[in-house]
Amino acid sequence: MSSLNDMLMNLDGALNAGKLSLAIELGTSLVGQHPDSQHGWLSFSEACRLSGDTQKARDAAEKAWLLQPVALFAIAQYARCLIPYADHRLISRLINDAISIEADNEWAFGTLASCAVAIDEWTVALQLYERLLGSNPANPHYRYMQGLALSVLGESDQALEALEKIRQDPDFVGRVLNLIQDIDPGKISQQELEKAIASQRPRASNDAVYALQALGRLHHAHRSFTDAFSCWQRANDLKCATVKYRPDEWQVFADQIMKLIEPGGRSDTRPELVDKAPIFIVGLPRSGTTLLERILVNSGKVAALGELRDFEVLLQMHQGLPVTPMPFAIKRDAVERLDWQLIGKAYQDRIASRDASSRRPCDKNPFNFLFSGLILSAMPEAQIIHIKKHPMDAGLGNFRHIFAAAAPWSYRLDDIAHFYSLYEKVMAYWAAMFPDQIYQIYYDDLVSAPPAQSEKLFEWLNLPWKEDVLNTSGRGGIVRSASANQVRAPIHKQSVQVWRNYVPELTPLHDALVRAGIIQTQE
Repeated sequence: MSSLNDMLMNLDGALNAGKLSLAIELGTSLVGQHPDSQHGWLSFSEACRLSGDTQKARDAAEKAWLLQPVALFAIAQYARCLIPYADHRLISRLINDAISIEADNEWAFGTLASCAVAIDEWTVALQLYERLLGSNPANPHYRYMQGLALSVLGESDQALEALEKIRQDPDFVGRVLNLIQDIDPGKISQQELEKAIASQRPRASNDAVYALQALGRLHHAHRSFTDAFSCWQRANDLKCATVKYRPDEWQVFADQIMKLIEPGGRSDTRPELVDKAPIFIVGLPRSGTTLLERILVNSGKVAALGELRDFEVLLQMHQGLPVTPMPFAIKRDAVERLDWQLIGKAYQDRIASRDASSRRPCDKNPFNFLFSGLILSAMPEAQIIHIKKHPMDAGLGNFRHIFAAAAPWSYRLDDIAHFYSLYEKVMAYWAAMFPDQIYQIYYDDLVSAPPAQSEKLFEWLNLPWKEDVLNTSGRGGIVRSASANQVRAPIHKQSVQVWRNYVPELTPLHDALVRAGIIQTQE
C-alpha cells in the first residue's frame, strides 16, 4: 500500500497537471484510506470544484475544515466552495473567523476577499483587500478591488485616489479607466482610452473589453453614435469568443420552469401582508431595477439585499442536485415532491443573515423573473414588482454593458432578441396566473412622472409614501449593482428612447422583435 505522502504527491501532481478525472479517482481513494488527512480532503475538494461537481467539492471542503477549523487554508477553501450555494450566513462566519487569526496567508485572505465580494459584503471585502495591500502594496488586483469596493460603498474620492495608483498598469488599464469613468466621466479622455486599446497586452486580454466599453460611452456622450456602437460591437465580439449563448437550452429551461405551476393549481385569494413580507424586483438587467430599489429603500421601511441567487440555489438543492449556473436541470420526479412552503421558509431563513432589522427584505435579482410563480407558491405573502423598459432600449442597454457574471445572451443582437422573447413569454405567463401579486411598472413612466408612479406603487406595497423617497442624489450607503454610481444621481430621463440614436445599427434587433410580435413595424 502506498504511503500517505506518496498518495498526496500523486493527487497533487494530477491536480496540477489538470488531469481532473485522475485526481478525483486518486482523491476518492486517499480520503477513503486516510479520512484524517486534511491535505487530502482539500486537494480532493479542489479537484471536484474544478470539475464542476459543486456538491462533492463543498462536502470535501467541509470535512477538511472540521478536521482543523482554525486552519486558514481550509477556511478559505470551504468558503469558496460555498459560493455556488450562496450560503451568506456560513461564508460570513468563515470570513469573520479568518479575520481574527493573526497569520500571513496571502492565498487564503485573497480567496476570502473574493468570497466577501461574491456575497456582497463590501465593507468586509475592503478590509481584507487593504490587509492584503499592507503586505503587497504593488499588487494591481488588490488595488483595483480596493477602488471598486470604495466605489460601491459610495466613497468616490477615496476610490479615485486608489485607482490613480494603477492607472498606467498595462494589465489593468482598461478596467481601471472604465471604473474611473463610471465614477467621474470627466476624468477620462478619448486619447487615453484609444491608447489603452491600441496597446498589445490589453488587446490580448479581457481588459480591452472594459476600455472599449468606456470609449463607447465617451463617444455616446459626444453624440458620435456610429463610433460608440462600433466600440460596443468590438467589445462584444471579444466576449463572444469565450462565451456562447445556447437558445435551445434556455427555451427548454423556461418551458420546464413554467410547467412546475400549472394554471388552476393555486388560490385566487391574495394573502394578507405580513410585517416582513419579502419584495422582489424583477425584469431584464439595465431596466431600472436598481433605481426602483433605491426609491423603496429611501422609505426607511425596506432593506436592500442586492441581487440574490438564493431561490435558484434552493430550487436545485431541494431536487437533490449539485448547484450549477442557469439553465440548470429540472428533475420532474423530484420536482413533483417539492414542498414549496419548505423552500419559502428556507429562503427566509437564509436572508435573515443579511438583515436583522424589522424592514421588509428586497431581493432585486432581475433573473428571478423566471421563478416569479415559484416564488409566490413558496411565499404567498411576497410581492413582486416587474419593471419593464421599452424593448429596444432594454436591448441596447444590455448590448452596451459588460456584465461581471456571465450573460451570454447579451453580446449579439439576435441573441438579445431571443432572450427578450423568452422573458416576455415567461412574465406574461406568471402575470396571468398571479395578477394581484405581480405589479407592473414601466421605466419610462417612472422617470417621467416619479411622484405619481411611486406613490401608486407604495400604496400597493402598503408602504408610507413621501416625496423624499425620490431623492436619490447624494445618498450614501452601499449600492450592490453595476449601476452603483449612476443611481446616486437625480432621477432623469436620459435613458428613455436612447435606441433611436442607433436605428441603423439596431435593425437586426428591431426586425427580430417585430417578427416575434413584441413591437410594431412602425416603431
